[in-house]
Amino acid sequence: SHAAIGHVRYSTLGKSTLENAQPLKVKDLCVAHNGTIANVEELSGMVGGCTFTPQTMSDTLVAAQRLVMHLADKGDMAEAMHILKGEMVGSFCFTFLTDEGSVYAARDPRGFRPLVLGHHRETNTYMVASESCALGAVGAHLERDIEPGELVKMSKGGISSQQFANENPHAHCAFEYTYFAHPSSIMEGINIYAARKRIGQFLAKKFPIANADVVVPVPDSARPAALGYAQELGLSFEEGLLKDRYSKKGSMRSFIEPYQSDRVEINKGIIPIREVVEDKHVIVVDDSIVRGTSSAEIIKTLRMVGASKVSLVITYPPIRYPCYAGIDFPSQEELIAYQHGAAEESNATIGSRVSQVIGADYVAYNDTVNLAKAIGMPEEELCFTCSTGNYATLGIRPAFKSRIQMKGE
Repeated sequence: SHAAIGHVRYSTLGKSTLENAQPLKVKDLCVAHNGTIANVEELSGMVGGCTFTPQTMSDTLVAAQRLVMHLADKGDMAEAMHILKGEMVGSFCFTFLTDEGSVYAARDPRGFRPLVLGHHRETNTYMVASESCALGAVGAHLERDIEPGELVKMSKGGISSQQFANENPHAHCAFEYTYFAHPSSIMEGINIYAARKRIGQFLAKKFPIANADVVVPVPDSARPAALGYAQELGLSFEEGLLKDRYSKKGSMRSFIEPYQSDRVEINKGIIPIREVVEDKHVIVVDDSIVRGTSSAEIIKTLRMVGASKVSLVITYPPIRYPCYAGIDFPSQEELIAYQHGAAEESNATIGSRVSQVIGADYVAYNDTVNLAKAIGMPEEELCFTCSTGNYATLGIRPAFKSRIQMKGE
């Protein structure tokens, strides 16, 4: 039999360097991790007093070192994970590869980040992935979600499972459903494409903008929502913005790029179609406004080719607080909704301020209640911390950090 783990790193804590690439090997254990360990300095003190530096270390390395200590002491992965879970603040989906060829997969008990189990029937091979779309790419079938707090073991002897922790309510990341996940993926039994289209339909009922001529998505993640919005109101849906697939950065996604210079460069690769937007009131549907970088550039571009009016409909609520559960907007000073809106102010007020900053005629933000209904999941089962500032699901409110502290940039 054969066993392997692989990883494509989206950096949150620890610099985007080859030294921080994963999987990592600590003693006899190879480790890959999706998530963020918010109390990494405290955890690093437990592994021998080493000082955490984002340039040369990641939260994954520190957590792996601590896990190996518990494994040596207890000799049982589930027990070691239970102890480690109690020491960590943050989110995790781990995969482990042992020297004897066993693969373990563990998901944190709140279920912040997704993790799925698949089966390749022709070769009778089990596999895990962050999203079900990855299973389809290799001809495997989605079996189920790995449950929050579950540890799955795959070995020569087959597959087994046990719970190392139980916590309620869960806190599935709502941002996965609007932006992060692939449209073909299924998470918690919900297809992402269908959820995004419903989000657009719900937004059309909430914000039926008058006298609009055309609905245009920001490529690519907002396309299903824009289609749902347009169909609900009987408006024309057009691809008025296209990514330049031939430029170096055209195929990439601006938000997930770790460096601001790269995010700006990607936005320059979005090309407007004059014939779609000229002399028209354009409703632009986007998944979120985080820093405002993309939105301001897109609005400027649309006006340059003759759009008479630009209204923005945003599928996610205002992002005002840093995420310490696996999404890379860690420093609060980067967030445009925080810069231009107080905590007690309404989404409409924040939208009005943000519209002035980015040059839009109107900005309509979604809210947590409306978004949860459209996704098809109880609001209390979703994590909206980046919008509400309620860090209860993490257990404590983390100390807010700058980008330099988080990533050494």
